[in-house]
Amino acid sequence: MVLTVLLMHPPQSDAGARWSCLEHREPLRTWNDSLLAELADTVEVVSATVDVSLWGTMLELGLDGSENLACCRVLQDSLGWGNSQHPGDTVEAVLCRGRLRWIRAFPGNRRGFYEVTLGPDGMPESWRYVPQVRWRRLRSVTMEVSTTVYEAIRDEALPENLTPSGRIATRRDSVRACAYVVELQQDLTDHLFAYDIDFYYDVRSGDSIWVLFEETRYPETNEVGFHRILAAKYKFENGSMVEAFPFHHAPGPEASEESGLILDHYHRDGASLRTMFLKMPVPFGRISSPYNSARLHPILGYTRAHRGVDYAA
Repeated sequence: MVLTVLLMHPPQSDAGARWSCLEHREPLRTWNDSLLAELADTVEVVSATVDVSLWGTMLELGLDGSENLACCRVLQDSLGWGNSQHPGDTVEAVLCRGRLRWIRAFPGNRRGFYEVTLGPDGMPESWRYVPQVRWRRLRSVTMEVSTTVYEAIRDEALPENLTPSGRIATRRDSVRACAYVVELQQDLTDHLFAYDIDFYYDVRSGDSIWVLFEETRYPETNEVGFHRILAAKYKFENGSMVEAFPFHHAPGPEASEESGLILDHYHRDGASLRTMFLKMPVPFGRISSPYNSARLHPILGYTRAHRGVDYAA
C-alpha cells in the first residue's frame, strides 16, 4: 500500500469527464433481455424405443391425434416401418421452447437418421435423411514411444475434438477415447506391421511412429472417430525403419459393380507387407506369463522353468 501511494501518478486535469453508467443503463437492459431470450431458447430431446407399436411410441413422445398419424405415415413411407415391433429402432422428439419441432427416427441397421420437420400446427412439413458419416478428413501424427505403442497413441494421437466439449469428462467420453486408441493401435500392430515387427520384443524406448490416417466426422454430434490408416512409418532407435505405403487397386472380377477401389499397403520397393510368416503370431495384447527359467508354478506350487510364453486371451 505504501509503494502504491508513493508510485501512483497524480490525476490529470485533462482526463475528461467521468463515465456515468446511467447513460448506458438502457442499452445494458436491452442486451440483458436479448441474452435472456437466447438462454430461454433451450432445446430438449426426448427419446423412446419402438417397443409395442409405432403409434404408441409417438404417443409417448407427445404426439396424438392427426399429428401422430401424419408422422407415422411419413416414417412408414420412408423407412418401411409398420406398426409392428422393430428391436433396436429408436425415435427422438426435439422440442424448442416447449414446442415440438423435429421427429428423428434412428433405424438400427443404418448409420444415420430420418428427420421429420413439424410446422407450427404440429403437422409434418418436410423430411430428410441425415447420414452420420458426412465426410472424412486426413490427419498425421508423430509419436515417440516411451513404454508401449498403446500409451504413445493414447498420449499423442487423440484428437482435440474427439468429444463435443473437447474434454474427456464423462464415462462415455472415456469409452470413446479408449475405442479410438484401440482401433488405431490394432490397425497399426495387427494389420500393417504384424509381419515385420514383434510389438512384444522389438519395441524400445526412443522409437518413433509416423501415421497418416483418416478420421470420420459426425456432424450431428460434432465428434470424431478413427476410420483407417493410409500410410505409416516405424523408426527404431537404432536407425532402421519399417514403412507402409498405400496403393489403391481395382477389385477382382468376382466383385460386384458397386465395389470401389481397394486400399492395400506395400513396402517402398513394392513388396507386399504380407509375407509367409507373421512376426507376431497372435494379435497384440498382453503377455500373462513370459519365458522364465525359475517361475513359481501356479498349480504345482514349486519353482521350475517356464519354457514358453503365455498370451492372455
